[in-house]
Amino acid sequence: MRILIYANSLANGGAERVASLWAQGFAQNNSVCVMLCSFQTREDYHLPSNIRIRRQSKVFDLWKKIIPQCIGKYFFSSCYCDLAYNILPDFIKNWFTSRIIKEESPDVIIAVIPLLFKRLRGALNICKMDVPIIVTDHNSYERPLCAPFPDFIYKLKFEESKKYDYLTVLTEADKNVLEDKMNSDFMKKVFVLPNPLSFKPREGVPQKEKIILAAGRMEIWHCKGFDLLLKAWALVQDKFPEWKLKIAGGGDSSPMKKLCAELKIMNRVEFLGFIDLKKEFEKAEIFVLSSRYEGFGMVLTEAMSQGCACIACDYKGRQSEIIADDSEGVTCPTDDEKEIAKAICKVASDDDYRRKLQKNAIKRSKFYELPNIMKRWDEIFEKIGLRK
Repeated sequence: MRILIYANSLANGGAERVASLWAQGFAQNNSVCVMLCSFQTREDYHLPSNIRIRRQSKVFDLWKKIIPQCIGKYFFSSCYCDLAYNILPDFIKNWFTSRIIKEESPDVIIAVIPLLFKRLRGALNICKMDVPIIVTDHNSYERPLCAPFPDFIYKLKFEESKKYDYLTVLTEADKNVLEDKMNSDFMKKVFVLPNPLSFKPREGVPQKEKIILAAGRMEIWHCKGFDLLLKAWALVQDKFPEWKLKIAGGGDSSPMKKLCAELKIMNRVEFLGFIDLKKEFEKAEIFVLSSRYEGFGMVLTEAMSQGCACIACDYKGRQSEIIADDSEGVTCPTDDEKEIAKAICKVASDDDYRRKLQKNAIKRSKFYELPNIMKRWDEIFEKIGLRK
């Protein structure tokens, strides 16, 4: 089968990393092309040579020939090339995209984020091809009152989505939200597809240090609940003098450092910046997902795979789909520092329980290994008539 994956880029975001993993899984038995929306040449997620990487138009090749190498080095590593392309009218961009689709002649197209669907549909109309598009959404379908959806995102999720051929969501909780808002015909097109694990689960729990770890982009600290975690740590840190809280993630950490100073815990907290998370997971005894809301939590499954005892704030049942019971991790209510503090005390003070959580977390994480997620894709393809 010929599969075309349409992604923004092969850099940065979690959705892009997921796309790279899918591509590698599909390429075991299929012809795979990854078409990129962005012109930026940076690639954090490298793909094997049997996967074709195409830019969305031949303008990319033209620009590379015309622009002097000394300028092109900066042009294609910045956002300027994308800004230059995006000022073109939609029908021109759709036409260029249609050329790639026509050359690849896929049996199915997977749109890695919903915003890409409109261009794909426009491109297919231009080249008069009837190819099913599976839109994959990597964010939850509900938000707390403190962080409502912007109007355009709400419209995309609950109005524009009615035009989709097929849709995948991350959790059963999100499918339930859609069932309350959409008709039964639409729900026949919706499938639950968790994100695949990007790390190989360890065979056993590695040597650990007295570290409590959290991770996420610092500019979205409110979503990630880092303020809640710091307040929770301030409540219990005196009980655990040998332990240290570390927070990994790029971006401006000054608001959280200011909060640490106010809470008088600066000497017990370390901000790591953008680092190799796998190594930090290997060292940390405990990982905390303190988010006020979270669609899934790839970082949670990653931490589990490296033998962390995990504490997760459970946003309306989504994280409890990952941590199925209290032998695999601890779930607690969102937006409540006292509950986070209670969970930290429970895990940090009981060595035997912590070891049990660490061992079972590794076992549970294997459910999200790539081969298992690819089986889900096979089931989806079979249900929509692509495989028999």
